[in-house]
Amino acid sequence: MTAPQGNPSLVVALAMLIGTVSQLIAHHLKIPGIVLFLLAGVFFGPEVLGWVQPSSLGFALESIVGFAVAIILFEGGMVLNLHFLRRQGKNVQRLIFVGALLTPLGGAFLAHFLMGWSWTLSLLFGTLVIVTGPTVITPIVSRINLQHNLGTILEAEGIFIDALGASIAIVALELVFLDSSSWLLPGAWGLFARLSLGGILGVLGGLLVRQVLHRWSHWVPEGLENVLIMSFAFALFEGTNMLVSEGGITAVIIAGLLVGESNKQLTQQIKDFKGQIAALLIPTLFVLLSANVKIAGILALGWQGLLVVFGLMFLVRPLVVLLSFIGSDLKFREKIFLSWLAPRGIVAAAVASLFAHRLHTGGIAGGDGLYSLVFLVIAITVILQGLSGGWVANKLGLQRTEYSGTMFLGANALARLCALALEAKGEEVILVDTNAFECQAAEEEGLKVIYGNALEDAIQRRAYAGSRGTFVGLTPNDTVNLLFANKMRQKSRISRILVAYHPDSRSVSKKVLDESEIYCLFGQTHHISRWLTSLNHNQVSLADWLYTPIPEPETQEEDEAKEQVETKEEETKRVSLLSFAHHQILPLVYVRDEKVSLFSEEYEEKEGDVVRIAIQKNHFEDVKTTLETSGWSMVCEVPCLEGSDDILDND
Repeated sequence: MTAPQGNPSLVVALAMLIGTVSQLIAHHLKIPGIVLFLLAGVFFGPEVLGWVQPSSLGFALESIVGFAVAIILFEGGMVLNLHFLRRQGKNVQRLIFVGALLTPLGGAFLAHFLMGWSWTLSLLFGTLVIVTGPTVITPIVSRINLQHNLGTILEAEGIFIDALGASIAIVALELVFLDSSSWLLPGAWGLFARLSLGGILGVLGGLLVRQVLHRWSHWVPEGLENVLIMSFAFALFEGTNMLVSEGGITAVIIAGLLVGESNKQLTQQIKDFKGQIAALLIPTLFVLLSANVKIAGILALGWQGLLVVFGLMFLVRPLVVLLSFIGSDLKFREKIFLSWLAPRGIVAAAVASLFAHRLHTGGIAGGDGLYSLVFLVIAITVILQGLSGGWVANKLGLQRTEYSGTMFLGANALARLCALALEAKGEEVILVDTNAFECQAAEEEGLKVIYGNALEDAIQRRAYAGSRGTFVGLTPNDTVNLLFANKMRQKSRISRILVAYHPDSRSVSKKVLDESEIYCLFGQTHHISRWLTSLNHNQVSLADWLYTPIPEPETQEEDEAKEQVETKEEETKRVSLLSFAHHQILPLVYVRDEKVSLFSEEYEEKEGDVVRIAIQKNHFEDVKTTLETSGWSMVCEVPCLEGSDDILDND
């Protein structure tokens, strides 16, 4: 059976179906989907079964690729958390710029001396393998449960290196058709024009969309926001490309970043929609592009082609990482992992396809070999690194352990205070809330947050609830807190679950919690809504307190003498933190043996404990006196909602 040569619609339909089925199979086999996309493209393409004939699409293939790349990169820009990214900003910048400089040089060197290609063709190959890409990196990072700092670096590199790498590649291609004596000025101007014009149009486009979503939203019927944004992303991509070739990549990434930082309620819906579109487009694109590959062309590369790929993997990439992170705070094993994981993705394949076509029409030999070698790089890096990424991360101790991290129901001020304190000691934290303003505040404080209903299965999957070690219900609604706690208990029998509830709660009681092995957050009942109001009005003082037990008498005589001089009033001042009135203090977290934990009814004082306590300012002096009499000493005051540079953040 062969697909009719004159039926491009059938070709696209088959590519979509084959890609989607491959994605389902890959999910159940727990392997990267792109591995099967590549294999399926070759198997169903002209070289084997002949069902998928990309040549029947003609110039439409370039438009399909452009449409998909626009949506994928716009969605990639939207899902990047700028506030979270700032923590790894310097590391990402180093990796991008050092990679953009060394990778094309290393790739060109390998292609020239191993393949025997001209320096011109070798440099074109070097520029094509600069990019990694979110289409490959993001699924791998999610699947292997990688530590967030490394995941952020890799995903951000994949997004931004696409813009820079594709621009460098297109400039290099244009220089091929110029007189070699006039390369420098046109090359520098071409790169500057693509990045600057693409960036300017991306900023203008992103701001326009934000304006539409915020101030002119009444002009957009409910339900059409997603369609509007998707059509805008494609128009921005193609419009910028019309002005300057491949400048659209930069434009859609910048626009996506700006749109992603706007109204959380609406942009989350857009992110979800775009994610579903990308899940359809990525497999389709890989199937179409891999079907274009000629097996004879791959075989013609010989062992030299394999050496080029392995040179990129084991020489060039480690050198890029080594030089990028000189003097950084990354551990050696983290650098090893970053050296290993750099698979190439859809942008490399798409631009290589364009190169092959342009070189052929320009009468320059080597276009087919160039495309074949780039495809070999994509295939080997994706298969080897995609399949082994989890194993390597595990051996290096870089995977997030099962049943680890804390999931909060609520992104209010109390939840953020607790989350910042946990995160300061390296605990992975995620907050979920239906309040867009609270989500915005959490993101601005650098916390990972999901806008949505934590009781919904889809939101729980996004928060990786099935692998969390601790769940916290911290909203002013006792009933919702308990519903969340019970649902999480059904999901995991071994996770630690805590809820906050009011003293006069009708829906939550100690007996109800004990039956489900759920603990009382903060050690006792509290009026959460009142504490939130106090925080919002700056009526709360936050400080870290160190516990040092008052020495016991060493002899019986000393004990008797002490009993004679101690008054009843002094005895009553030595109280537990759990004994304070619920309107006076709120113990949030404590650090013991360098491990941070949420404060609950289980807590018992131990020498050396450091507890972060919120105290109502109008009770501060009385509470301070009682705490000091009971063995507590204030280490430092902590600014509310700024979880840095304090004792909990120092190892």
